[in-house]
Amino acid sequence: MDSKRKRFDWLPLEMPGVAKRLAALRAEMGEAHVKACWEHGFIKREPGWFYAREGALAIGTPWADPELGNWAVFQVTPDQALVVLRPKEMADGSH
Repeated sequence: MDSKRKRFDWLPLEMPGVAKRLAALRAEMGEAHVKACWEHGFIKREPGWFYAREGALAIGTPWADPELGNWAVFQVTPDQALVVLRPKEMADGSH
């Protein structure tokens, strides 16, 4: 296992809902898209690509969404998992 992957082995333990949602998004949107969103929004800290939150933990880079408002701080239950990715049609860099 490469060191980059090993570095995030804590995610399923600490954010199990986010880990499950990411698995579902990989199946729905493709591994390459989810990986690109992770790379841009989490590793490179670019807004508009990836943000996830569960309980008191948040990873990625939040951004404003005029339709959703300030969703980055919205949480209904303590164990709610939120994962927001850039839509595939916008992944080419267009806005």
